[in-house]
Amino acid sequence: FCRWLCYCHVPGLCDSLPRSETTVIFGRTLLRSVFRTMRRQLLDKFRAEKDKMPPDKRTLVLTHFPR
Repeated sequence: FCRWLCYCHVPGLCDSLPRSETTVIFGRTLLRSVFRTMRRQLLDKFRAEKDKMPPDKRTLVLTHFPR
C-alpha cells in the first residue's frame, strides 16, 4: 500500500512528484493475481447498476471488458 501511495496516488495529486505506472512499480505478476478478483467485482457492480448507465457506456463496459 505504501509503495502504491508514494509512487502512483500522491504524484497524481502533487504535480512536483514524478508519477509511475502501477505495472512498473509492482510488476505484472501482482497485477495478474488481483485482476481476476477485481474484474469480477467490477462486472458485478456494472451489472447491478446497468439500468442507471447510458446505453453506449453499458455496451462498452459489458462487451469490451477484457476477459
